[in-house]
Amino acid sequence: MSEVEQRLHFVAVVEPGDLERKCTLLLESLREFGGELAGAPCWFVQPRRGARLSRRTHRIFYDLDARLVACDLNREWTHYPISNKIFASAFVERLLPSDDTVLCFVDSDIACFAEPSGLLLDDGVDVGLRPVDQVGRGQRADAPLAEYWRRVFDICEVPAGRAWNVRSNVERVEILGYFNAGMIAARRRAGLFGHWLDALQRSREDGPFLGKQLHNLDQSLLAGVVFGRLERERAAILSPGYNYPLHLHAQLPAENAVSRSDEMALAHYHGLFYKRQGLDGLPFTKRHRAWLDSRVPIETMWQRQVRRAAKLNKSAELRAKPG
Repeated sequence: MSEVEQRLHFVAVVEPGDLERKCTLLLESLREFGGELAGAPCWFVQPRRGARLSRRTHRIFYDLDARLVACDLNREWTHYPISNKIFASAFVERLLPSDDTVLCFVDSDIACFAEPSGLLLDDGVDVGLRPVDQVGRGQRADAPLAEYWRRVFDICEVPAGRAWNVRSNVERVEILGYFNAGMIAARRRAGLFGHWLDALQRSREDGPFLGKQLHNLDQSLLAGVVFGRLERERAAILSPGYNYPLHLHAQLPAENAVSRSDEMALAHYHGLFYKRQGLDGLPFTKRHRAWLDSRVPIETMWQRQVRRAAKLNKSAELRAKPG
C-alpha cells in the first residue's frame, strides 16, 4: 500500500443526478491540483437504495481510480438526506488501513484547487475542523445554554466545562464551538465518524428532533461529539482555505478571504457552478478558470429532466411525421 494511502483518504456521498457531476468534478480537481496528495484514495458512497449511477460516472470513477460503494446504509433516516454523510463517513472510517490514517469527509459540491496538505494533521491532533460560516443555530458564547443545545450536549454526553468557543467565519462573532459539517478531517483512532453516527441514532431515542429542529442537526451533533470525545488539544481549526465558502467570498472579512484560488485547498461552491456566471467575480487564477470553463455549468437534475423530455418530444414528433 502506498504512503499516501496510509496518510489520507477522502469520502463523499454520491447519488444519481447532479451529485454525480459534482463528485466527478471533486475527483477530477483533486487529481489535477492536489499536488503530492493528488493520488489520495477517494471513496464515493451511495448510501441509499436507488437508481444506478450513469455509465459516464462509472467510467470517470474507474479511470481516476475512485472507490465506489453502493449499499443500503441509511434505512431509518431517509427523510433526512443530510444524514447520508454520517452513514457514509462512519462506514469508510472502519475500512481505513491504520489508526493514524486521516479520513476527510467533504460535501459533494467541493473542489480542490491546491494541495490539501493541511489535512495531514500534526502529531497529537486527531481532528481538523472549520467554524461555521454564519452563526445560524449557533449558541453565542455569552448567552445561557439554550434548551436545544442542552439536548444536543446530553445526547453526546458532553462533560461539564468541556466546550470551547470559536468565531464564525463571516460575522466573526464568538460562539460556542459550532463547526461546518461540509468538511471534516479525523484520524481513524478518534472514531469521530462512528461516534457521530451513534449520536444521530441516539437523537431518535431521546425524543426526536422534528421540523425546523432537523435543520443543521448534523452540525450540532458534530459539535457535541467533538466536545464529548476529544480534549481541546486534539482538535485543530484549519486555515480559511479549507471548506472555503465561495458563495460568501464577497462577505468575508480580510483575515478569512483569499486573493487567489490557489490559496483554496478545498473550495465549497454550493450552487455557484449551476451557471457559468457563477464563476465571475471570484479570485480564480487563469489556470483554474480555464479548467472550470470546460466543466461548468453543472447540469441540475431538473435541467436534465427538461432536456430528456425535449428529446423524447422531438423523437415523438419525428415518428409522427408521414413518410
